[in-house]
Amino acid sequence: MRNSVKVAQLDLRTLQIKFPWWALLLATDAVILVLAMLNFDVFAIIVGIVFGAGSSVVMVPFYSNQQRGVDGLLAALPVTRRQVVLGHYLFAVGVQCVIALNLFVVAAIYSFMRPEDLPLSVAAMVALGALTFFLVLVAVPFPFLMRVGYSSATIGIYTGVIVLVVIGLNFLSALGDNFSPSFTFGWVVAGAVALLVGSVPLSLHWYSKREL
Repeated sequence: MRNSVKVAQLDLRTLQIKFPWWALLLATDAVILVLAMLNFDVFAIIVGIVFGAGSSVVMVPFYSNQQRGVDGLLAALPVTRRQVVLGHYLFAVGVQCVIALNLFVVAAIYSFMRPEDLPLSVAAMVALGALTFFLVLVAVPFPFLMRVGYSSATIGIYTGVIVLVVIGLNFLSALGDNFSPSFTFGWVVAGAVALLVGSVPLSLHWYSKREL
């Protein structure tokens, strides 16, 4: 487990931002809340930033690792391939959880400031929905990333997953009149978690077959 944590930390360092990630996060939150205090409609801005960040950070370590030959270096170190795969998952899921939690905190503050625009219950649903979306973005492309690394094919798969998830969300929204929202949403969350868990063995298998 310790080696998997080290791999996750290595992934985090590949983000290559000039400022600590938490400082950048807090600065973004502060700007959004100031705009909200000035009566700007910032909900769309919040969703755009969160989904943009969550969709992009997953691919960054794989791009950086390929450019620097990190996978080959890890193969020469006393780190098993299983630990490498679990470390990548730990990074991706951990980052997505932080982003979703931050979304909930900002949305909750926004809800307190403008409850008529965003009830707290809706803020919680939005944050959980964002996390569900992110889990699918990890679950589907990761086995392919483990098998072939960062490539035009995996970028295409990743983009396709985003498109399909957006279409699926619109489809579920259309079904809202026929099913209870909590019932539908609960099944979506459960499906995303099952998809994530099911992708791990496939990633482990494909990474074990990959030539580094």
